Amino acid sequence: MVIKKNNSSILLILFIISLSISSDDNIDLYEYRSDNFESTTEAVIITFEGKTYNLKDEKSFNDFARTFSKYSFLNKKFITFYERTIYDIRKMLETRTDVSNQDLYRQLIHLFGSKNKYKNHLAEIETNFEKLISEKMKLQEELKRLYNESSNPEFQELLLLITDFLSFHQYWDIHRYCDEFKTNSKTEKADIYYVQASVNFLTFSYEGAETLIQLALKNDPENTFYLKFYGYLLNDLGEIDKAIEYNKKALEIDLKKENTDPKITASNYNNIGASYYKQKKYEDAIEYYRQALEISQKVSDKNDHATARYYNDLALAYDKNKDFKAAIKNYLKAIEIDIQTVGEENIITATNYNNIGSAYFNLQDFEKSIEFFEKAIEIDLKTVGKNNRNIASHYGNLGFAYLKINDKDNAEKNFKNVIKISKKLKINDWVAFFERKIEEINQ
Repeated sequence: MVIKKNNSSILLILFIISLSISSDDNIDLYEYRSDNFESTTEAVIITFEGKTYNLKDEKSFNDFARTFSKYSFLNKKFITFYERTIYDIRKMLETRTDVSNQDLYRQLIHLFGSKNKYKNHLAEIETNFEKLISEKMKLQEELKRLYNESSNPEFQELLLLITDFLSFHQYWDIHRYCDEFKTNSKTEKADIYYVQASVNFLTFSYEGAETLIQLALKNDPENTFYLKFYGYLLNDLGEIDKAIEYNKKALEIDLKKENTDPKITASNYNNIGASYYKQKKYEDAIEYYRQALEISQKVSDKNDHATARYYNDLALAYDKNKDFKAAIKNYLKAIEIDIQTVGEENIITATNYNNIGSAYFNLQDFEKSIEFFEKAIEIDLKTVGKNNRNIASHYGNLGFAYLKINDKDNAEKNFKNVIKISKKLKINDWVAFFERKIEEINQ
């Protein structure tokens, strides 16, 4: 589910393996090296809530684990994805070599951020986990599909082994066994490239993922699973025109088939919509998002998670296109499903309440705007806590809404909340800005 950044024009100040393939077709001649992996023998550094931790130092790791475990909503996501607690991950790392752990380390570095101290705020971490959980589930389903479609016991055995390795996040071993597997089948070679590309995507090795999916497509250029994966990857890489090209090609092929799962078709429409959204072609995005939603409504359960995501994406596109009434309608539909599936107390629902507040703000309905900003903050306090960048921005929005109805006392109160949090988080530009706003109020 896409999470919208607060971007009201009035509130702008707030939201201001490397791979080496020796032969194009010979899967046995393959050398794997992770890209963008930053570690030394002694240190793998992550940053969480403004503090740095070394995952290779037991005391530092345990300090991080204790801090992280305080955020129950993130801890649940962690356990869902890794299928074990953060302390179990520490034990796992200790029993394996640096080489076999490097993909897992890179995954953790990406999840929690190691360079930009503001990048690791809790909403982004939850979004990262949501994406990883989704990608892991997709890969598990693909492994099942490939197993069921194969008649080669040796290839099936490899797929079962990969499934086990995936459960224990032994990404290096997946690559190693794929490299060692010998086959004369062009289809099996292509599928192995595809599986390895998916693993690289899961471990944020995008360069390797692109090289491998290109090799898969070279062997089977009309395979819609490969085409959609490449389109999805290209979208993440910012190559939007190419992403649209590959997704449209996959959609065209799927629509010609008689037995295509409608949920797959809906997903493809949504992927194309996401590409247009990134290009800021919001009317095109709305058209594709609507088609995805209409199909999902027909074939999915009432409270299907994918349907909620389609409502949310459509709301974002309407919001960007300044159709605020349509945006509110779709945000509310997304929230309605999310409450039934994951409950109201989560960051996504808080973000959507904030987005609805922003939409009402733009419609000049400041009383309704205040109502939804306050709902967002109420959930923030129960999830991310009182000292988080997200809740600071929501307090700022609420303050501006109160200012619009000339309630200067409540405006100043909320601006002071922003300042207090921003000082703790060392967001100095926010401190300076809201101090000036309070001075203006008191003049």
